[in-house]
Amino acid sequence: MIVGPVTKRGAKNLRRSADFHLGSACSSAVALPLEPAPPPLGTKPRRRVGLLLGGADGSASAVVPVDEQSFRRLYSLQVKLPPPPLS
Repeated sequence: MIVGPVTKRGAKNLRRSADFHLGSACSSAVALPLEPAPPPLGTKPRRRVGLLLGGADGSASAVVPVDEQSFRRLYSLQVKLPPPPLS
């Protein structure tokens, strides 16, 4: 998170930011609306947006938000997998 400008009340806003290594230069990006995930009881559904990226070498990448439970399952699977062989 990056700390943004100070508000009128003296508080600081946080901005979400991230870096992704795609392996090539990104030549185009499109934000795509996703179907809303079913919200927990008593809360409003949140708007979800995915990002589709096109590389200069013809590659395609996607960034899609996942819920906390799915993230934890995928992360635990990634930790258990062996590392890729060195070339």
